[in-house]
Amino acid sequence: MEVKIVDIGVSKIICALTLVILTSVLAVTGVLRGSIRRLTEKITMWAPASLVSFNAKKSLHRSLWRLKGGFRG
Repeated sequence: MEVKIVDIGVSKIICALTLVILTSVLAVTGVLRGSIRRLTEKITMWAPASLVSFNAKKSLHRSLWRLKGGFRG
């Protein structure tokens, strides 16, 4: 039973990391320029608090916002 619990936790972490990496790649290529903010909000709402802390969510949102064109002065 303990192994199954650990496997479930690892699969959730892998899934969340895959979503973050995929979102970053798509943002860099410009595919999701218009919907980056909505997609980021969906990811941060989906991710459980124990998996992604508030600061991690905030930094993810900030980095995607920079890719979108924010902070250009």
